[in-house]
Formats: sequence, C-alpha cells, structure tokens
Amino acid sequence: LDRLWDDYQFGAVVSEIYPADRCSFEGVQAFIDFHVGVYGELLERRAEQDKRILRAVRSLVALQRVLMRPASMNPGQWREVLEDLEDAVWQGVAFPELHEATGRLMGELSNAGLLPEAIEARLEH
Repeated sequence: LDRLWDDYQFGAVVSEIYPADRCSFEGVQAFIDFHVGVYGELLERRAEQDKRILRAVRSLVALQRVLMRPASMNPGQWREVLEDLEDAVWQGVAFPELHEATGRLMGELSNAGLLPEAIEARLEH
C-alpha cells in the first residue's frame, strides 16, 4: 500500500483495500494510522486530494468492518463515513475503482439489512 500511495496510484490503493478480509485489516489499519493518525490528527496536514482519498479509504474500511460487526458504528459515524465517500466519489477521486468499490459495498450493506441504518444516519443530519 505504501508503494502504491507513494506512486500516486490511488485507484490501486482502493483495489487493495476493497474487498479486504479479516486478516488484511490489521495491515490496512496500520496504513491508515500512519497516514491519518490514530485519531485523525495528521489528516489536516495533508493536501486536499490526499485528505479526500484517505478519508475515502478509511470509510471503505469502516463499512467493511460494519459488515463483520454490525453494531460497530453509531449514527454520527455512519454520517461521517457516508459523507466522506460521497465527497470523494463526486470529486472523481480514484476513478473508477473507488466508485465501483463504493457501489459494491453499498450493495453488500443492503443485502445485510444495514442500508436503513445508513440512510437514517444520513437523513438525520
């Protein structure tokens, strides 16, 4: 992931992150923590394009985690994750990989019965 990131291959970064299995989450989380910070403290130092893709990558991971543990996000977290993905998709970041991954992941959430929670959190704002 770091090599792809350093080479500005953001689409390839997305492809490596989604779909991810339980084993790869530890490495993906280490990548995110290194670039964003454990609490997001490093994110604001990034260029705008970097912020968008890092937020989107973090959101893809969070939604995949929800599929494994459905109660792992509160409504505020749902809203933030969906806003970050929506922003990146509308800006054309990592096209077409991010767009395809987001669509597939939303389909998985729907099949798992989790889409109402996502929509409710989004409309709550």
